Amino acid sequence: KHLFSKLPGRVFRGGAALPERLEQLHPIGIRLTLAVGASELLREGWGNKVAEDATSSVPPLFVLKLPPEASEGAAACGAPCVAALVHTQDLCLWMLPGAMPDFACAALPEGAAVSAICDRTVGIGKDRILHWDIAVLDPRRHSVLAELEAEEPSQQQRGLQHELSAKILGRSPPLGTR
Repeated sequence: KHLFSKLPGRVFRGGAALPERLEQLHPIGIRLTLAVGASELLREGWGNKVAEDATSSVPPLFVLKLPPEASEGAAACGAPCVAALVHTQDLCLWMLPGAMPDFACAALPEGAAVSAICDRTVGIGKDRILHWDIAVLDPRRHSVLAELEAEEPSQQQRGLQHELSAKILGRSPPLGTR
């Protein structure tokens, strides 16, 4: 029950303070676990529909966009955080402070690229389908935060996604999604 909530504290290496309440750490732990799993699968070549050498070029440094509840928890500790940097091989987590974080921080080796996750996950519960697009970016030349927010669906798009998913599965959509 508390695994995802305890994981960020075990791998935390610096930056802004972590939120103190377990329910604020839980979404960070889930995203951390998904990033580590995705990185491992990509290194093994799973789901490779692109060039053969593309998976070897996915860096182990993943940038995670933090959900509002985790951002608010970090803000209560001194600095709002909208993103975190995770090294998926060394299992290290850095909370990046500020509304416009410095992705070219000290935790990032000189000239290193990051894997930015654009989350297009749809569905709820057992019908949830994980869909990530991973962009490899140089944070010194590209706006990583803009990439993280580029394809965030609107409330109307999410409602349509839920309705279409429900129709496909042959049942009525969840309340409040219309």
